Amino acid sequence: MATLRLIFDAVAGTRSDYIFHMHNYVTSLEEKAERLMKFHILLLSNIQDDFMDLTDRSTMGSDWLRKDLNEYHRLSSEMEETLKKPIAQMVDLVKRAPSL
Repeated sequence: MATLRLIFDAVAGTRSDYIFHMHNYVTSLEEKAERLMKFHILLLSNIQDDFMDLTDRSTMGSDWLRKDLNEYHRLSSEMEETLKKPIAQMVDLVKRAPSL
């Protein structure tokens, strides 16, 4: 019986370690994706501003990259809804799952 208890404790400990590492890995990926999205939004804004300074404003619309900027904002919101929230819910579910 003591052997079974040791096996059970090892499996339960491994499960907890796995959940901890999974959560850290997913959080790291989320942060990287969010930073990348913010970088692209900033980059497009800066490119638009720089080109506006170099060109005649009358030949180019003031928001010629606005469509792309809006798309990145939409993707950023979508990332929150389709990536971060479901993964957070999954991690919570796994944490609350009954022990083996």
